[in-house]
Amino acid sequence: MKKGILFLFAVVVTTSLFAQKSSQGTLKYNWFNQGWFFDVNAGTRLLGKTSEQANMKPGFTSNTGAGYLFNEKFGVKGRVDYHNFQTTGGTPSTSHSIGVSVEGIANLIQVIGQRKARKFSLALHGGVGVATLFNPKWKQSVIDDPNRELNDGGFNGNNELFHIIVGITPQYHVNSILSLNLDVSHFTQFRQYNTYDTFNAEKANGVTGVLGLSLGLTFRLP
Repeated sequence: MKKGILFLFAVVVTTSLFAQKSSQGTLKYNWFNQGWFFDVNAGTRLLGKTSEQANMKPGFTSNTGAGYLFNEKFGVKGRVDYHNFQTTGGTPSTSHSIGVSVEGIANLIQVIGQRKARKFSLALHGGVGVATLFNPKWKQSVIDDPNRELNDGGFNGNNELFHIIVGITPQYHVNSILSLNLDVSHFTQFRQYNTYDTFNAEKANGVTGVLGLSLGLTFRLP
């Protein structure tokens, strides 16, 4: 944890010193103009469908993405998300999901407010994606059982699903190339057949959901 804090501090200080050159004409870039950006976040996963025999505490989540701002108001972004699901009760197990999404972005303050550079922004984002849900221990138990086999489509033993993602991301702009993020993203999932406690063999019925709360950094190309 301490190493992570020290690394974050070093990144902020380094980019702050670099961005100071913009006032001398070396870095001619403003955060609200068009251009490429990259971000990385990590935090807590909430919600998730389990059987009646199991309980699930909040888990780990992370995401990384790359996008392009067409102007100070709108842009697009692709992202990759990872969620961890650890259950207790019944047969304890750990599942994972990895998903990819494409989103549209609207910087709300710039959309409804006066066009100018601000230290804070509020990005509304939403889109669609696909994900694969898997439980390694359960998959191995099927492989080791001569009376069972993995014969489903897609990634054998995985549950492929579709999702709609909607989120909001407050940002604090440290300088012209670095921002601090608080991302809140909700995934409405379709075609989830297995509950996250796969061993209990109870199926998920209907639409399910996962919520991710994460902190991170956004880097913009000069």
